[in-house]
Amino acid sequence: MADERKELERSIAEITEVAKGFGLDFYPMRYEICPADIIYTFGAYGMPTRFSHWSFGKAFHRMKMQYDLNLSRIYELVINSNPCYAFLLKGNSLIQNKLIAAHVLAHCDFFKNNARFSNTSRDMVESMAASAERIRQYELEYGKKKVEQFLDHVLAIQEHVDPSLIQKPRIQKKEEKHPTRRQATPYEDLWKLDDWGEAESD
Repeated sequence: MADERKELERSIAEITEVAKGFGLDFYPMRYEICPADIIYTFGAYGMPTRFSHWSFGKAFHRMKMQYDLNLSRIYELVINSNPCYAFLLKGNSLIQNKLIAAHVLAHCDFFKNNARFSNTSRDMVESMAASAERIRQYELEYGKKKVEQFLDHVLAIQEHVDPSLIQKPRIQKKEEKHPTRRQATPYEDLWKLDDWGEAESD
């Protein structure tokens, strides 16, 4: 097993050089080999760091059952952030992982350079971890049932929202003396997340 892992590491380094030679431009890569339970948990949650909700458990059960019955298989999961994370399924053969490494590099190149994904948060893992912690705090403050009902509503409509139609707020010109202010709500800390990425890029 250790020899195979070393061989995979060498192969990934070679594949990365070949990909760069073909002109692919991708973020630094991080590879992890994970057991099926972890891969399918990430697949159900959509991220390794996300808030808790019953629908993710339902998705996990369905996906893991299909894997256990040999009906489907997730060979890898990619998080298109900076750095880019690739989780490879434990049990993949060496040749499968070599092919997957090449596939993952193409994934990252596409998401880094494609215009449609240009506004995607590149620090989504940290951002989602912060959101998950915030929602845990809301559960302590308002009660788990109330927060779960709110999440039920949000998750019910998320598939019907096209992120490309959501325009980023325009940066106000410095000469404006009276910028319009949004009415304060109990969720002001969530609105500040939108400004966080812009503040860092300045």
